[in-house]
Amino acid sequence: MRGPSLPLLLTAMSARECPAFSESVVILGLNAALQKRFVLPPSTDLVPGNVHRSVDVETGVGGKGQDVGVAMSILMDDGSSAEERRRENDRRVLLAQFLGGSSGDYVGDILAGRHGLSDELTVRNSAPLRTCTTVVGSASATELVEASGEISPSEMDVLRAKIDGLAEAGGKACAVCVMGSMPPGCPENTYADLTLRLADEDT
Repeated sequence: MRGPSLPLLLTAMSARECPAFSESVVILGLNAALQKRFVLPPSTDLVPGNVHRSVDVETGVGGKGQDVGVAMSILMDDGSSAEERRRENDRRVLLAQFLGGSSGDYVGDILAGRHGLSDELTVRNSAPLRTCTTVVGSASATELVEASGEISPSEMDVLRAKIDGLAEAGGKACAVCVMGSMPPGCPENTYADLTLRLADEDT
């Protein structure tokens, strides 16, 4: 499958509203995360077995697909606010993801409220969203990655139904990005299956 190059696609999409699903870039980023940065004092590095106190803790969006969604929302910024894009049901970038628990609510609020990303392909699953913590020292950083919660067959069915509903109503997506790993419970062919539901020869 071949389509327009990404720079040309972004330029065309940023110039106008794209309400039809056939003009959407869909990012398959099923393994989202809450990202934390635990910043150590100057001239301090992580020492296993020691007690460490932070000088700053930052929280935000984690996950490779989510990072791509945020980046694309910035690249396609047309001057409208995130609230305006939400109100107009901006579908230029759609993020297929599972967000569970209060951390999932927090990440979803950032993606929608700060970046105007639609939640039409977001599934609110029962397992709490994982947290990835980066301990930032003066000379190095250490990443602590929690295990992802398991996705149930019924939750996967909800995502498939969301994708099929949009595709039946508005045609196949104009581009599909497959980003990152899959959480437990997703069948091995999940990304291939979802791509077939999203894409055709014109994608």
